[in-house]
Amino acid sequence: MRIVPVNEYRVEVTLSPEELDGYDITYEQLDYADPDTRRVLWTLLSEVRRSSGVDLDLSGKLLIEATRETDGGCRVSFTSLPPRDGQNGSVKQLVKTETPPVVLECANLDDAALAAAACRTDAPSALYTLRGRYRLVFRVPSAERSAVALRVCEFGALPPHPARLAAECGEYWQCVSEDNAAAILRRLI
Repeated sequence: MRIVPVNEYRVEVTLSPEELDGYDITYEQLDYADPDTRRVLWTLLSEVRRSSGVDLDLSGKLLIEATRETDGGCRVSFTSLPPRDGQNGSVKQLVKTETPPVVLECANLDDAALAAAACRTDAPSALYTLRGRYRLVFRVPSAERSAVALRVCEFGALPPHPARLAAECGEYWQCVSEDNAAAILRRLI
């Protein structure tokens, strides 16, 4: 478990797939209405308090964001907002999101191979083609996302809305390699 206090109001906790198993919960099961989810969240807050010394004010509004990580883990962010005058203090909200992939569009296969060599990640990656263009889709953990994007951007374009583009690839583009495209492309160099 990695605990990162962002400031006095926000703490991020990253759990590996094994740690999620240890808490007997999955990302899909996270639902604040479920007692098991609340048990896990309050256990995490206790661990945050114990290990980092950060004591979030739970009497006000608490925003809980759960983000699926590409390795099967989960990042849970707790943001405590003090109550405003005239508002009820105890409001808890759980929001779930997924880490968007890095999508690189290349003009040719050579550029895709060079990008794969430069990416320096073993995270799952897919290669798609359509009308002579290629898209590399890297499903990297959120902590690696910016670094991978910086390493590969010189070999193609990083268009906006990567989650939509990845879905578009799955539906309209021809899949060349679904899980380990970067490793296969590296062998071409």
